[in-house]
Amino acid sequence: LSNKICQICEKYAPNKKWHIDTVVKVLTLTDQHMREEYISQAITIIATTKELHQYAVAKIFFTMQENINQLGLIQLGVWIVGEFGEMLVNGACKSHDGNPLQVEDADIIDLYEMVLRNHNKRGDRSDIVIMWALTALSKLSIRIGSNMPGKSQNSYEAIITRIRKNLRDFSTHMNVEIQQRACEFQQILDSQWDAERGTIFEPMHFKGDENMLVDTKNRAALDADEGDNQLLIGMEDPAPSRKPKKI
Repeated sequence: LSNKICQICEKYAPNKKWHIDTVVKVLTLTDQHMREEYISQAITIIATTKELHQYAVAKIFFTMQENINQLGLIQLGVWIVGEFGEMLVNGACKSHDGNPLQVEDADIIDLYEMVLRNHNKRGDRSDIVIMWALTALSKLSIRIGSNMPGKSQNSYEAIITRIRKNLRDFSTHMNVEIQQRACEFQQILDSQWDAERGTIFEPMHFKGDENMLVDTKNRAALDADEGDNQLLIGMEDPAPSRKPKKI
């Protein structure tokens, strides 16, 4: 059923935000039954829609915290937060009252450590989540840290130390691919790679997703009748507009 909902959503979503809200909701209610192609599609829609970056990363981050065992949601979330995590700490996201919403840097690492603990050695798909999480943690090494200098746990030194420890913990994993990825990322975090690290971990560039049944490039990002309030975190998601079209 979850796959059918996502398939229908892909074809008939009134806008991209509605599409993402629906997929995230489905992912909170299902476990391992959603095909990975629909997660890939959600990632593509978010990554290629700049207007949704702040909204999506905040919505998914807080949803992950409450649904840490929902494998599909975690797979989507570790990728999105890894790509756009700086928006959680720099005030780019907005709370329900329109004020900047700031997450502590340490809370982001806390979430990833919880993912690594809860999904370690639970099967092939969990191994994918672990690999994505290690990649995302490495990317966060250039995205977060030191934004709240008054709290030592949020300093760059504290954040990078925790990232390195997590990579080190998985450098002897029984899965060779996880082990290799952890070792490679440890090396990239060495000081000799300081000049190149920003380029290596820059956000991925998306052109589209060949797995999508319909071309969503021209689909509106938001409901034109709802305004900017629909991007506030904590507001109830408005139903898509049902106003009749003018003839």
